Amino acid sequence: MNASMTFYPSFVKKELKKMPRQLRAEFEHRYGNEKRQVVTAYMLHIFCFGMATYAYRGKWLWQIAYWLVWALPFVYWYHGDYTDGWGFSKSIIGGLFLMGPPLFWFSGIFVMLFAGVRQDNAQLANRILDEVANNTEPLHWKIPYDPLHLRPENLSKNYLVDFELKTWQVTRVIQQDWEDNTSSRLLSLHSEGENRLLLIRHHKKETRYFVGESVDVRQLDRRVDFQNSPRQVLSYHGKQFYGEDSREGVSFVMEEKRTPQRLHYWDYFDKSGEEGITIARLSDKEILAYHWHKADEMDFTEILPVKN
Repeated sequence: MNASMTFYPSFVKKELKKMPRQLRAEFEHRYGNEKRQVVTAYMLHIFCFGMATYAYRGKWLWQIAYWLVWALPFVYWYHGDYTDGWGFSKSIIGGLFLMGPPLFWFSGIFVMLFAGVRQDNAQLANRILDEVANNTEPLHWKIPYDPLHLRPENLSKNYLVDFELKTWQVTRVIQQDWEDNTSSRLLSLHSEGENRLLLIRHHKKETRYFVGESVDVRQLDRRVDFQNSPRQVLSYHGKQFYGEDSREGVSFVMEEKRTPQRLHYWDYFDKSGEEGITIARLSDKEILAYHWHKADEMDFTEILPVKN
């Protein structure tokens, strides 16, 4: 995160910390191009007498009102209400018209301008944050679809698949897109009161499959939280697991309209490489843990599409 973070509103700093680097970069690029500068607004207000200040801020109704306030004294003067050109007004109304422009101008300096530009930028930042988060799309999986030979990668919500002599139904599909433009999918499977997780990862030119279940992260590392990373070596059921990989990305719940979440993963494997542990931190909301065993594509059979 660059030094410009210090100039963001506090709520923006908090939200940016939840975003992976590519989304932060997109936000910073857009915000840098669209934000208003306080110095520019001041210069327009002082040297142009405010004739373009509100237009610069995008406040066109205020700008039109400002022009009208400045125009009223000229109209009043033109109709001869002033004694000697720009002398004292003959009426209270004329005096009010005469005092309107300088009062409006001074209020712009001492009240609206400085706070107004900062408020404009805060609203702009909030809008860009929403657009960056909501317009982010999951990476497209280029998977061949053959109805006669469906693969685990073809599984979607409500599909049926046979595994370990049972028929399982897919209840949820989560896609995890990483900063290196790779992707994985986490599928929740349910069968007769049992639950399993199927993790499908694209690694270089091969696809890896892991089957596992959720575990209590406190059984693995009691000190892990939203600020501290887990230890390099974890113990589970008397076996040691060693940290091999850490990555950041974005998590999407497929087929559901939800805002993507920032995701940070830590992967651990035992010495054989056949069994693993994953700790996942989702934004600042959840810390999850999974225990895995490697699987083979041939372990999943009789994949059947089911309409929602």
